[in-house]
Amino acid sequence: MAADPALLALYERLDALAEAPTDDPRIPALAAELVAAVPDEVFAAISAEGQVVAGFQEALLAEYAPAQAEVVRRVMEAFMRRSRG
Repeated sequence: MAADPALLALYERLDALAEAPTDDPRIPALAAELVAAVPDEVFAAISAEGQVVAGFQEALLAEYAPAQAEVVRRVMEAFMRRSRG
């Protein structure tokens, strides 16, 4: 999966947002495409009752540029919605 050219293209698009503002129009589509790239088996393995570790999201997002962090935040929210049904 990591060597999949389509997946690599998504990460290149994420890299292209390094200097972009958080309201960049590319953010919603990229977040949706990243979520769609995750196989159903991965979502099936995520427990809906799993405990959320306080501060994890903030620590993870701090590693990204603002627009990239917005993409990752949206992906994380979509994961949570999908894992909870």
